Amino acid sequence: MDPPAIDPGGHMPPRKSAAQEAPIVSITPAVDAGSRRLVFSEGTSHKFWEASCTGAEMTVTFGRIGTAGQKQVKSFADAAQAQVAMAKLVAEKTSKGYRDAGASPAVATATTATTAAKTSTADKTAKKQQATKPSKAAKNEQVSKAGKQATKPSTAKSVESTKADKTAKVIQPSSAKSGPEKSAKAAKEDKPQVTNDGWISGPDGYHLTVREGKTVCRNAKGKELATVPPKVADSPAGEQLDALVEWLEDHGRDCRAQVEGWMLRSLPVPTSLIAATWPDPAWRVAFENTVVCAADAVGRRNEAKLGFLRGADPARGIGLVTIDGETAWMKSVAVMILHPVLLPERSEFQALGVELALPQGIQQLLRETFVRTSESPTAESVMRFSGGEFEQLSHATGRCRQLGYAVSGGYAICEVIEGGVATTARFWIGSEDPESETTTGDLSWTGPDEAVLPLGKVPPVAFSEGMRMASAIFAKRKVADKKEA
Repeated sequence: MDPPAIDPGGHMPPRKSAAQEAPIVSITPAVDAGSRRLVFSEGTSHKFWEASCTGAEMTVTFGRIGTAGQKQVKSFADAAQAQVAMAKLVAEKTSKGYRDAGASPAVATATTATTAAKTSTADKTAKKQQATKPSKAAKNEQVSKAGKQATKPSTAKSVESTKADKTAKVIQPSSAKSGPEKSAKAAKEDKPQVTNDGWISGPDGYHLTVREGKTVCRNAKGKELATVPPKVADSPAGEQLDALVEWLEDHGRDCRAQVEGWMLRSLPVPTSLIAATWPDPAWRVAFENTVVCAADAVGRRNEAKLGFLRGADPARGIGLVTIDGETAWMKSVAVMILHPVLLPERSEFQALGVELALPQGIQQLLRETFVRTSESPTAESVMRFSGGEFEQLSHATGRCRQLGYAVSGGYAICEVIEGGVATTARFWIGSEDPESETTTGDLSWTGPDEAVLPLGKVPPVAFSEGMRMASAIFAKRKVADKKEA
């Protein structure tokens, strides 16, 4: 079920995490190494989510409170990338209502109730076993009776004859199942079964499925329910689908990050790659409706063949909707997903996308862009976003983590690779005590040798992405007068 991640060279190696395959920014530590445990409690849903980093590996454990949960391990290029990936996931979970463990009384109550229920069940089981356990006197009486019955050949068999009879039954052809066969059958029946229409069996005739990223339940009569009953949600089938939903979210995020990374790097994407991943809904959502042009294997573009990507087929190639609204199939070794700052007729494509209702899975046409105009080509920094005040440095760094940018040495960092050359945008946010006030400073760019570049030598995509980063951070500054905003 897990589709392979495919590199732009057209190969299909074993799947890696998206952060390892195509990180969008240069990654340096944004948070300290450690772990975070978050909990979510709403209605009958009581879940936990925990992440920790050990070196270049991130371990994520999630599930229902009171259970061991499901565990996933992802590997990254280095420890810094693992820490930033963890920070992104924590930000996503908190935006969905998760809180740090211990912050929600409802969760503590749910945990206590779960533990109490387990303890009560264990106590009842022990008492039942104690009540049904025969006393020593009763055992002696049973042995005595058995001995008396054993003296009557017509009413009892010897142990040896009983074993022989059982052995004969096993050897002779029979519809009866042996002990191990019965156990295997029972185990199979206990496992959730998949119906012909794609539903998974749960307890008491209930069935479950996943639809639009959510678990859906129907009862034994086939009626779909508004919510999943607790006993069904806590069943093996319910827990498996919870894990599946989490995996689908991660998979979709990885696919979008990968495709966006290819756009930011202006990399040629083989058409065979797109055709191979198109059947996967997560990959298709990431690719579909992006504006692409024909390209060769080394990235030379042919913008005469340009349009919305609407389909992919191994035999016919790439299906396009052109700027004239016409559909066509294009055969090309590769395509280029153009960064919007490089996209000709961008406004016309935006209008056509709205008219034809063509939503994009990644930010391309609606992405905020900046083109160098007023800045002097010999200047080495942009001061447009300087002077932004934050009550605490932690507020500024928190904004960076929320946006997915790394922080190093007092700078927010964004790296873009263009034409095979790495350019890094650096925006000063401060390096004092995290609880002290801070003020933003200059925005500059450095090349591979870490020397500051004159603005005239900053590539267009790197310039736009650096300005976009600084603008997004600056937007959350402390504003004394609303008119200033």
